[in-house]
Amino acid sequence: MRERLFKTIFIFFFSFPFILAAQVEAPSLSCISGDSLYWEIPNNNCGPFNAYLIYASQNEAGPYTLLTTITNPAQVSYHHEDPGVSTWYYYMESDNDCPGETILQSDTLDNRMPESPVFEFVSVDGTDVVINWSPSPSPEVIGYIISRNIAGQGTIAIDTVFVGNTYTDVGANPDQLSEVYFLEALDACGNRSLISNPHNTILLDASTPSVCDRSINLSWNAYDGWLSGVEEQEIWVSKNGMAAVPVATISGSATSYDYEEIDDQANYCFTIRAKANGQEWYSRSSEICVFADVIQRQSYLIAANATVDNNGNVLFSWLWNDNAELISYSIQRSTDNTSFTAIEQLNTPFSQMPQEAYQDVNVNPELGPLYYQVASVDECDETVSSNIVSTIFLQAAREGNNVNLNWSPYINELANVESYTLYRISDAGTALINTFDANTFSTTDFLSTGELEQLQVCYYIEAAASIEVPDGTILSVESRSAEACVSQDAGVYIPNAFSPNGDGRNDEFRSYLQFGAPTDYQLQVFDRWGGLRFESSDIDQGWDGTTKGKNAPIGLYLYYLHLEQGNGTIIERSGEISLLR
Repeated sequence: MRERLFKTIFIFFFSFPFILAAQVEAPSLSCISGDSLYWEIPNNNCGPFNAYLIYASQNEAGPYTLLTTITNPAQVSYHHEDPGVSTWYYYMESDNDCPGETILQSDTLDNRMPESPVFEFVSVDGTDVVINWSPSPSPEVIGYIISRNIAGQGTIAIDTVFVGNTYTDVGANPDQLSEVYFLEALDACGNRSLISNPHNTILLDASTPSVCDRSINLSWNAYDGWLSGVEEQEIWVSKNGMAAVPVATISGSATSYDYEEIDDQANYCFTIRAKANGQEWYSRSSEICVFADVIQRQSYLIAANATVDNNGNVLFSWLWNDNAELISYSIQRSTDNTSFTAIEQLNTPFSQMPQEAYQDVNVNPELGPLYYQVASVDECDETVSSNIVSTIFLQAAREGNNVNLNWSPYINELANVESYTLYRISDAGTALINTFDANTFSTTDFLSTGELEQLQVCYYIEAAASIEVPDGTILSVESRSAEACVSQDAGVYIPNAFSPNGDGRNDEFRSYLQFGAPTDYQLQVFDRWGGLRFESSDIDQGWDGTTKGKNAPIGLYLYYLHLEQGNGTIIERSGEISLLR
């Protein structure tokens, strides 16, 4: 329809300011009822009134012809006699004696009923319902009638909106039923548009969660009203009063959803948000809240670390939600990362705080890597197993001045291994040898002369890793291997003759150890007939060539030596020794 035309004439005279010309206002054409036109009288002071001119056409684009001239300045209506059944379009002008002034035209109206507004959506807001629409394209529309289905009464008009294109129905009960709304456009003559297609609110319901399923079933009625249909729906959840967040997007045709992994003693509030297909229109459902009284499951179970302590035991640690309602949990160990055996079975009531560490004292981590995991069983007989962690197995082999070291990787699929650090233990204490990246598993250590003289040099390696725990924090862990040692073979010197003559040179028969001290020692001397002439368990005590305080005869004697090193190596020697005078 043609809008009212406003024209302004500007006259510019070189350096003089411009002058705004007067205008002849048209009557304000309000509405058409039946075949009668109604308008409001304009306020024109530019010159004497002559008439109101009504133009008409059966084509909106024209041409328009003068239908009638109204000479009564107070007249506010006109009846078009015998227009037939055709659609007519009208506009008006004022004829005033105002030479040279702009003549304005009214809005162009037709004799049809007003066009319906575009009903966009209805949406639940708490216990209220918000109705939203786009304005009717008919210029004569002055308001909109909101109607709602009321039980036992039918469809009842609840209000008329004259300003804006939204309305909040505070008398609705969208948390008890799906409310249905209708919308009509209204003009000043009381003409109404066709009733829009109805839109209904979404009523959401929820089941009582079972104690072991740990899920809540949501169900709702489909949103109806969008001609293009529902494109998608979002599930929004608020837990324990926190701000609601979307947790899932589902198809536009779905009317149920299972919300899983709920926590015990938590309050959940749900809403559904439907989106119109191809439009940015949304309808939110009523809210439903459910208090969950369920068996609290093991929501996370993380094997954190396995490390060898200073006593050669393995300390295994883990993380879990300690509010899980468990009936038992077990510590499991493997030597091949395949076959796990429960090494500890613990039955614990829910009221008892579960431990998060276990010391394995019945194992030797020097023989190879060890693998650990923990498994829990809750009151619903559901078993949850953690990830697997391993100890590091370090091996050391000596070649002259060099010690070749190899180690197994630290295994923890939830951890980020950052580095390996190698340490040496010697008589001088513990020293850091080197730090390696996460992909290095071997190195060679060079032993100095002083270290070569030591009976034993030991090593251990330590992995540094980090784990992201469920609350988002980063946990740093360190896993240490058992010690791997390399030992010197004892250098034992035994003379083949001695002369106890008091000159201070070779006066007694004894063994000489190149380095270190034995943990067990025995030296025996026999005569040629097998008689025991001397015996000692002290390496610093030798035979002075006497028996029961008397000099033994010169000649050949037999000896036997038994020596055990600190690393467990046993040395045995036997032979002949000459006694000289």
